[in-house]
Amino acid sequence: MTDGCASGLAALLTLLTLLTLGCATPRKEPPAPAPAATTIPPAADAPRDEPAPPEIRVRHVFIPYEGASGASEDVTRTKEQAQAEAAEVRTMALQGSDFFDLARRWSSCPTAEKGGDLGRFGRGVMTRPFEEAAFALKVNEIGPVVETEFGFHVIQRTE
Repeated sequence: MTDGCASGLAALLTLLTLLTLGCATPRKEPPAPAPAATTIPPAADAPRDEPAPPEIRVRHVFIPYEGASGASEDVTRTKEQAQAEAAEVRTMALQGSDFFDLARRWSSCPTAEKGGDLGRFGRGVMTRPFEEAAFALKVNEIGPVVETEFGFHVIQRTE
């Protein structure tokens, strides 16, 4: 097996594991965010100059809420609190905070230690709302807060 094939297989196995877990492993809860945060309209509405490639690479900050699919028993924030927290993280990213550091501090996904890096993936791998938002982004763009059945995500496309 070539190195490229082996690394691709490893990335696919990582993604499948994350999907199965819903990225909801217990992590230390950060302080509750200010309730006034809101979700900014999707960047996906903006026209794109070029078609999306067959594969992209993203990193994300994942914030689950109590009762979301796959959420651990340690998750106690409400859906509204999780959405507000995700909006706050997105605002910090848009204001220049390092996305890698934001993911390490705020994300409940096992990828948090890698700055939220999900690796490369093509269409049909991620849950639909996540995929649509991720593929709508340009390289280095930070998208809107995205809700999936697992919780809320702030996504940055890196390739």
